[in-house]
Amino acid sequence: MSIIRGNTEKFTRRFVADLPTLLSSVETYIEGDTITLLKEGFTYEVAASEAADHHLSTACGTRLRVPAQPGRRPTLEQFGVKGDGSDETEAVQAAIDYIHANRLGELGVGELTIKCNVVMKSDVRIVGTSIYKTRFYPYSDAPVFSVSDTTSTVRIGWRDLYIGGDETMSSQDGVSLIPGAVGTWVDTVDIEGCTIQGCGRNGIVAEGASTAGPFVQNFRMRNTIVDQCGASALKLKGVVLECHFDNSWFTRSGAGGGELSAVAILNDGGNNCPGRVLFEGGGMNGRSHLGDDVTLMYNEGHEVQILNTGMENAERFVHVASSTARNFKISNCKLATAYTASNYIWLEAVDGAEISNTTFVSEGTYDRHIYIPSVVNAVNVKIGSTTHGGSFTPVEDYIDVNNGLKVSSEATVDLPNTSSCYSLSSEGGAGQNLDTINCVIAKTKTSSIHPPNTTVTLVATNGVADPITVRSAAGNIALAGGSCTLDDNLKSITLSWDSTRRRFVEVARA
Repeated sequence: MSIIRGNTEKFTRRFVADLPTLLSSVETYIEGDTITLLKEGFTYEVAASEAADHHLSTACGTRLRVPAQPGRRPTLEQFGVKGDGSDETEAVQAAIDYIHANRLGELGVGELTIKCNVVMKSDVRIVGTSIYKTRFYPYSDAPVFSVSDTTSTVRIGWRDLYIGGDETMSSQDGVSLIPGAVGTWVDTVDIEGCTIQGCGRNGIVAEGASTAGPFVQNFRMRNTIVDQCGASALKLKGVVLECHFDNSWFTRSGAGGGELSAVAILNDGGNNCPGRVLFEGGGMNGRSHLGDDVTLMYNEGHEVQILNTGMENAERFVHVASSTARNFKISNCKLATAYTASNYIWLEAVDGAEISNTTFVSEGTYDRHIYIPSVVNAVNVKIGSTTHGGSFTPVEDYIDVNNGLKVSSEATVDLPNTSSCYSLSSEGGAGQNLDTINCVIAKTKTSSIHPPNTTVTLVATNGVADPITVRSAAGNIALAGGSCTLDDNLKSITLSWDSTRRRFVEVARA
């Protein structure tokens, strides 16, 4: 078919059966010709013989370019991606660059298994057919998808596809969001309906070094599974802000805490830390009884919240370990394990933490549900309603704190009436002071604690070797007999909440 262009120039629209036929063709095509494939429906323009911006070449050297077609989403197949197990980085990268340059938004992918290591560009979202039919794997030991280390990247995403890995590749991440240059950033990332699995290093890693750039922000993930990766399923480090993980699951492959956790939220060794990170729905699975399931090390003023989330099978589920960590919250969650557990929630260091409406379940032996070893490093902690379940065997106590624990007035801590509810820990050394006690720290036979109208008993847990000093404190404790030391001679002191004076007053010493 010939079409007149202007008054003198004409070009030809040709039809070819399918892409393999076109690429193997030795027929000569003229620059400007348009070729349409009858099977796939793809259209190509014949580029100049010396063109450098072409996307495909035929057997006789004709260079073909994918034209911009308004209203039609280009696909990877149109750029010659075959999914035959070869390195297809060049073709996939060409497609990404094309979508970016023409601001087309989405790049479709059919039923293909593709090996590549590519760099995402702004305004590109890769959309697959399903996690079972559209699959990406690394060709070399590098992330399957990464971002530019010289320019900013905005508005990128992945939907309905699978990103696999190779456990022998130690530098292979599934998705790497690490802008490199000063003043650059990654902004607005969306991952939906994907599975990221078996990566040699991290499933997803996002890292920033400065609020002036490089940094990462506005990261949203929905209905996605990340698991069986060599390091963390999800790693957020440095300046990574405004993250929302909705109904997504993160599972660790092997042992280890810190950067080997199912989810690792870390500072960069300085003052740059993630902030405003929300996990809502979904869950986290430690997969083994070794190490931490979640490690949180985030900066002053930043927030990490875990809401309506299930956590399974780890020795420690939550480990907050930074003295500048602030505003940590876990609510409406279930923490369950069949392994021997130690410290479901370990608040080693935090300023501002809330644990409420949370259930602890164990089918094995465990030490503590909540462990706060030092009031010096863990302050402003509030514990609301918590419940227990499972055929567990307690070794120590359900909630083990030093001091500074606050049970909210509207909350109920529901624990068995045959075991101690709270124990007083003096691991910080002799002479631990309780003059800053906010509400309840005690061994008790009461099945629920519901201030006010609460009587508690403070008990020396390690006698002479580790005595504990109790002093009067304005607004907190009033001691009739003056300050005292709990040791083998004076083992306990009983306090009762005075709702009028709004403090604990001494009832008895033993």
